Amino acid sequence: FIKLLDNIENWENRSQGVSVIDCGSGSAYLTFATYHYFKNILGKDTKVVGIDIKDDLTIKNTQIAKELGWDNISFATSYFIDYEASDKPTISIALHACDTATDEALMKAINWGSEFILSVPCCHHNLQEKLSKAPVDKSFAGVMSHGILSERMGDILTDSMRAMILEIMGYKTDVIQYVSMDHTAKNLMIRAKKVSNKPLKASLDNYKNIKNFWKVIPHLEELLKASNPDFAKLVS
Repeated sequence: FIKLLDNIENWENRSQGVSVIDCGSGSAYLTFATYHYFKNILGKDTKVVGIDIKDDLTIKNTQIAKELGWDNISFATSYFIDYEASDKPTISIALHACDTATDEALMKAINWGSEFILSVPCCHHNLQEKLSKAPVDKSFAGVMSHGILSERMGDILTDSMRAMILEIMGYKTDVIQYVSMDHTAKNLMIRAKKVSNKPLKASLDNYKNIKNFWKVIPHLEELLKASNPDFAKLVS
């Protein structure tokens, strides 16, 4: 994870500090590792916040940070969609947030104006259910008639549309293998860097085409339509 984080920017030559929000910090192994990397290895002014819905983990991780004497790493008990950042984060992270929790984390990261976004989605039930109720184009009837293939198609479409939405919002985005399939089948990372305040037209066209073909609206679009007027105008 740290190697992937390191590769998205020349951090050593970056003069300003680094702020990170980790959506779904859990036991916070990577949250602490991220703070240690930027603060103690690179010597950057660093602030890290870990968010999780489990209060016992928040208490435990806060105590660990206190014992380490790391004052600029903190933890909050909150749903992603309810959390408000005090400052624009340099990096927003969401690793294995389940189903629409990934969409909530991506929506918040986009609206915060995060410079970098690293997301490893987990579960794709929302779009899979929508696909099961949508009319199927005859060219994919043979694929969607098989449960496992339909499920995997939902996985691919969900993350493809998430990546396109990030591109529409001015992020240079790639989808990469996060870890080996030996560790988890949910091993794709959506990695994005903010490069423009203007929408990428090709991605907008691609997004509209795929949405119209499959006759579904992903949850991330629904969230952004309700919270980001600029995005709502683009996809209307």
